[in-house]
Amino acid sequence: MSKFIKNKINSEIITIIDLWSYKIRVAICEFLKNNSNKESIKLLAFTEKRQSIWDIETNTIKNLDNICENIQIAIKKAEKIANIKTNKVAINSSFMPSFLETSKINYKRTNKNKLINIDELKNILKDIETKSIKNQTKRIKEKYDYSFKNLDIILNDISNINIDNELTSKLIWFSWEKISFNITNIFIPKSNFDTINYIEKYLKIKITKILPEEFTLTRLWKKQKDIVIINIWNSSSYITIKDKNWNIIWSIKIDVWIEKLINNIKQISNLTRSEIIKKLNRDDFYKQEKKDFLDIYSFLILQSLKEILKEKICPNNFFIIWWWWNNNFFKNYLKKINFIDYWIKITKQIKFILPDIKKIAKIENVEEILNKSNLNIISMILTYDFLLQKKENTIEKITKNIIEKLED
Repeated sequence: MSKFIKNKINSEIITIIDLWSYKIRVAICEFLKNNSNKESIKLLAFTEKRQSIWDIETNTIKNLDNICENIQIAIKKAEKIANIKTNKVAINSSFMPSFLETSKINYKRTNKNKLINIDELKNILKDIETKSIKNQTKRIKEKYDYSFKNLDIILNDISNINIDNELTSKLIWFSWEKISFNITNIFIPKSNFDTINYIEKYLKIKITKILPEEFTLTRLWKKQKDIVIINIWNSSSYITIKDKNWNIIWSIKIDVWIEKLINNIKQISNLTRSEIIKKLNRDDFYKQEKKDFLDIYSFLILQSLKEILKEKICPNNFFIIWWWWNNNFFKNYLKKINFIDYWIKITKQIKFILPDIKKIAKIENVEEILNKSNLNIISMILTYDFLLQKKENTIEKITKNIIEKLED
C-alpha cells in the first residue's frame, strides 16, 4: 500500500470590521499556515454598509443600536457571499479613546558570560515589561487622568531587541551583557468594554482583537521605512511616526477634521455635503476658505510633529490616508511649508509615498477591493496576520502571560 504524507494545514477564519462614522466595511478572511511555515491570507468576502454620520460623532458612538444593526447587515451579507458562518471578529478602535505609548528599556545582565536560559528570559521580560507599563501608565495618568487599574492593554509589541548594539530576534542560549527593548503598548479605558460587550451580545459574536489604526497603518510596508502617517478622519486626525526599524516613535491625535471645512463652506453656499466633497480639490473652489482651514490644520500638524520628534530628525516620507489621499491642494500646501521655521529638523523636502503593493498582494483576491478607501481595512488584515505569526514566538508567549498577570 502506498504511503501518503499529509501536510497539516492550520487555518483561522475571522471577520474584520472597519467601523467609521459614515460607512462600515466588513472582510471575511482565512489565514492559512501549513507545516512548511508558509502563510497565506484569503479574502473570502467583502461588503460595505452606509450609515448616518450622526451615529458616531467625535469618535463617540451616539446610537449603538443603529451601529449594531448596520454591522449585522454587513456581516450577514458577507457570510452569504463567503457561504460561511463566522463567530470571531476583529474590529478597529475608531469609536473609543486609545492611548499609544512607546518605551525604550535598557537591561544589563549581572553575568555577561552565562548563557541566557528560559528562566532568565522570563525574568528579563518581566522586568522590562513592568518598567515599560509603569512609565507609560504614569504618562497617561498625567495627561488624561486614567490610572492603570482603569486601563486595559489591547496591543503589545516588542518591535526591536538590540544586544550589545546588534539587532536580534533571539535571546535564548546567547551570552550578552547589554540588551535594549523598544516596546509599544496601546491602552483603552476599561469602561469601553461595556460597549464591546453590548456589540458582542447584539451580534452573538466574540470580538477577539481590537486593532488600532495608529498601529495597523504601519504594516502597509514590507521594507523598513521611516514614515510620517497622517490619518484624516471625519471627526479627528492622527499623526503617527514610524522609524526605519519598525519602532513607532509616537502617535498623537488632533481635534481638527475635514468636517469643519465642509461645514464652513456649507454655511456660505447652497451646496450639499456630497457636492462640496466632490469639488474640494478644484483650484477655483472656495480658495480662501480652504487656505484659512489649512493654515490652522497645518499649524497643528507641525506642532504635533514638533512634540513627537523633539530633537529627532523628521522623516521626509509622508503618507496621507483617507480624506486627502487625492486632494492635491492639501499636499501642495504642506510641501511649501518651511519646517525649519517651526524648529523641526528635516534633511530633505517631503515626498508623498504609496503603500507597498507587493506587501498588499500577500492577500489573495485583494485586487477586488484595492482602492484608497479600503486601505484601512487592508492594513487591519495585514496586521491580524502579523499578530497571528507573533503568537508562535517564544518571547511573545512569555510576554503575553506576564502582561495578563500584571493586569490582574
